[in-house]
Amino acid sequence: MDSEPEEVVMMPIRQALEYLNDGYEWVVDIDIEQFFFDKVNHDKLIQILREQVNDSTTLNLIRKYLKAGVMENGLEKATITGVPQGGLFQSYVQMSTWTSWTKNWNIEDSALQGMQMMY
Repeated sequence: MDSEPEEVVMMPIRQALEYLNDGYEWVVDIDIEQFFFDKVNHDKLIQILREQVNDSTTLNLIRKYLKAGVMENGLEKATITGVPQGGLFQSYVQMSTWTSWTKNWNIEDSALQGMQMMY
């Protein structure tokens, strides 16, 4: 069942308030779109995806998709880094890299105690 647009907007706000009520004192909002999608290293992304996708044909297809290039002012431009924005692949890349990042952030040993959420 799809959520109503207002509900989708309110979900992260409610979660942040819950964390604040649990005693956390800071909310840090990071917009990954501003720096993330144009800078993704293709080799590292494939390495992360390899942990979830055990099919070389699929991984090769993803690599070809990443290297396909883009059109700028009617000219084809090679893509060395970055991922296409929009569509289902963007969401999958976000979730895969987020999962990898959060798995590697050992919050108990960190001077920065906190909770993470993605919206």
